[in-house]
Amino acid sequence: MSTTEEEYLAMLKRVREKLPKVLETSERFVIPDPEVVHEGGYTHILNFKEIADAVDRDPDHIILFLSHELGVPIVKAAKRLILQARVKRRLIEDKIQKYIKNYVICPECGKPDTKLIKQKRYVYLKCEVCGAETPVRKV
Repeated sequence: MSTTEEEYLAMLKRVREKLPKVLETSERFVIPDPEVVHEGGYTHILNFKEIADAVDRDPDHIILFLSHELGVPIVKAAKRLILQARVKRRLIEDKIQKYIKNYVICPECGKPDTKLIKQKRYVYLKCEVCGAETPVRKV
């Protein structure tokens, strides 16, 4: 090896050592963590509107799903939800992730670029990336 090649490899090694170990994520599909506040026997999800906007779904559909999954009545109030029971934050996060898995992420390609399409009595998850149409369970 020539001297310039050795110098180049040494510089390259030094640069790699200085790079951060974890690079920033470039994901465009980021769901905000639910901001949960307990007030008496009620649970408030303060940023529900942001979550619904991030998954690009009708808030009423998400409310129906959460109410069914958590087994509690839910009231929509402006940009937040009021669950008429005391529910742990972790359980709410799990149910939102389940909703995303079932009603947002394409099971074929794994992309979030989907729409819920209702045809007759059936609901389909239509992927705008790969074109797959997957039947989903009605809420």
